[in-house]
Amino acid sequence: MTWKTKTLGELCKMYQPTTLSKKNLNTNGKYYVYGANGIIGMHSEFNHEKSELILGCRGTCGSMKITKPYSWINGNAMVIQPNENEILKTYIEYYFKGIINFSKIITGTAQPQITRQSLNPILIVYPSLSKQQEIIAKLNKYIKETDKIILMTETILKKLSQSKKVYYKKFLSSNSSNNTTEVSEVVDMFPGFAFKSSDYTDSANGISLLRGDNISPNFINLENCKYFPKKLAIKYEKYYLQADDIVLGMDRPYISSGLRVAKIHKTNLPCLLVQRIMCLRVKPRILSDYLYLIMQSPSFINHLAKNQTGLSVPHISPKAIESFKFVLPDIKLQSSFINEYQKINNQVNSYNKIQQDKVLSLKNLKLSFIKQEIQNNLI
Repeated sequence: MTWKTKTLGELCKMYQPTTLSKKNLNTNGKYYVYGANGIIGMHSEFNHEKSELILGCRGTCGSMKITKPYSWINGNAMVIQPNENEILKTYIEYYFKGIINFSKIITGTAQPQITRQSLNPILIVYPSLSKQQEIIAKLNKYIKETDKIILMTETILKKLSQSKKVYYKKFLSSNSSNNTTEVSEVVDMFPGFAFKSSDYTDSANGISLLRGDNISPNFINLENCKYFPKKLAIKYEKYYLQADDIVLGMDRPYISSGLRVAKIHKTNLPCLLVQRIMCLRVKPRILSDYLYLIMQSPSFINHLAKNQTGLSVPHISPKAIESFKFVLPDIKLQSSFINEYQKINNQVNSYNKIQQDKVLSLKNLKLSFIKQEIQNNLI
């Protein structure tokens, strides 16, 4: 069998369509809108009648998909239209996923992008249309079976994440007869200080400064933190953090991975609190671990969302934090809840890790099968 070799530019017409801004999306529309990484919304109009092969080419680079008919494709996706009398869209899609090294065609650092200039010279090796269809059919069958397993595994992961919420709700409902309290009644709260950036030092001999970018959901990262000179830190004693303090980012409090709340550990100390972060230090009526779990609950997160201000930079006020009401059982019940929750959490996280590794392995196996199938046919 004779295989041919041509450049992508010779085989395909490539272009970036007109971009539809998010504010112009029509959520009641019946046509899908595609961005660099897939479907981003709906619209009342379409700019492509047929299914098209698209490649994410700005921001999210390298994601390749075949769109549904009658769709709007935005300009951060490159439309790749092959001459289908010679080469099929799905063959190109599999070829890219199995053979192409995207790191060699992505340019830019601040804003990664893929251009027609970088795509045009890519060499594509391809057989007759009938052989392409044979390869595609074999890959489709394997991928369908693999995707079914991946979907089942991801469903298990979702159920696992729900199990913690179920226990949390069950505990609160069983203790609903307890008095409720406000955060303000059980903690001492104080925000950080506006330390002058001109006084910052990169010397690890200084005191670590906990700034907003050092707080992620359930995690304090001081690896690349700024430091404050010890000789200047003496007069800021009230801003020194303590083990078991809970800190909450007040600007952009919620990100895709969760609420930016974390607990201070001994390994994070000594550390000074910087402005736009709130510290919550518990009083004797409440255990720090119990308050920490309360602050990760959906009800607390929803409460903050309702009281959030600002558009470009979402912000929560001290009042929004301290006004939250919750069930406060006695210390013994708090301790029981914490122990049981942590036991469930450890079991879920352990199984979660196994399932996540399984999904990753299946996805890698799928890509290696695509690569192997195409390369075997190239020999």
